[in-house]
Amino acid sequence: MSYNVDNWGVIENGATIPVGFFLNDGANSGSQWAEGLPQDAGNTLTTTNARVGFGDDGKFFYAFDLFCQGRGTRYGLHGGGQT
Repeated sequence: MSYNVDNWGVIENGATIPVGFFLNDGANSGSQWAEGLPQDAGNTLTTTNARVGFGDDGKFFYAFDLFCQGRGTRYGLHGGGQT
C-alpha cells in the first residue's frame, strides 16, 4: 500500500520537526517507510530517525524527523509498506 497526502504540514528553513501518523486505525501495518515531499520550490527535505511505536492505547504509530534546508515549505506525506 502506498500513501500520498499533500499539504500534510508546513516546515520552516533550518527546522527539524517530528512527523507522526497512524495507518489502518492504529493496526499493525508492518514495515513502512515515509518521507516529507516539498511542495514549494527551493527546498530540500531530509528524513531521519524513522520509528514505529506501540502506544498505551494499543495502537501502532509511525514517525520520523524532518529537516528543511531552503526557504521553508508546505510538505506532503509520501510513503508505503514493504511487501
